[in-house]
Amino acid sequence: MEILKNGMANIFRVATTVLLSTLLSFNIFMLNAIRGDVKDIGGKMYSHLTNEEMHTLRGTVVTKNEFEMHRKFAEDNYNRISTDIDKLELNLKTELRDLYNRK
Repeated sequence: MEILKNGMANIFRVATTVLLSTLLSFNIFMLNAIRGDVKDIGGKMYSHLTNEEMHTLRGTVVTKNEFEMHRKFAEDNYNRISTDIDKLELNLKTELRDLYNRK
């Protein structure tokens, strides 16, 4: 009877080891497959977002040329405002100096 118990315990141990190692290998394989699918989805999402046929209103999508034109206009406007402020500052300094010298 003792031999039968030990034999059954050994068979159970071997079966459990084989089953667990098989399940573990299968899970590792499936996780790698899922990781590959997630990477593919990420690539597809990126290429979809960079595609010109976005699912947005046409008015909100600008071309590179339009963007460059807007950027140049904004820079020119900023430079014009900066020079106007510099001129105003120079004029104020000149006026204040003239007022101070008159006294």
